[in-house]
Amino acid sequence: MTDELHDRPELLPEFTDAANPEEIARRQQAAKEKLRARNRYIKRVLAHPEGRELLWSILDAAGAFEDRYGFGPNGHPHSEATWAYRGQKDLGLRLYHSWSVADRAGMLALLDEFHPLFPKKGK
Repeated sequence: MTDELHDRPELLPEFTDAANPEEIARRQQAAKEKLRARNRYIKRVLAHPEGRELLWSILDAAGAFEDRYGFGPNGHPHSEATWAYRGQKDLGLRLYHSWSVADRAGMLALLDEFHPLFPKKGK
């Protein structure tokens, strides 16, 4: 293993000097650019009806806008399942919020199209 790492330095983790202000600034700038690129991508996805439908299906599958409770085979409450559903909901809400930051208007269009509580056009 050590020989492999010695022969292939690209496998070694990149280390940073926490005391080097230039290195810190470079990493912060790279992280900001990565976030901007992700936001541009989400904005492009939300610009298309198929993209909005895909993102809605993810939020819906996670149960982001509903409360789910777990029950055992005999109909008794099952707290572990309830907490598992809550974890799914939390993930869905995190995605919803991050996508809303990327493109607020696109997310509002998604909700207008798919969320059952939003009034539909022509109805």
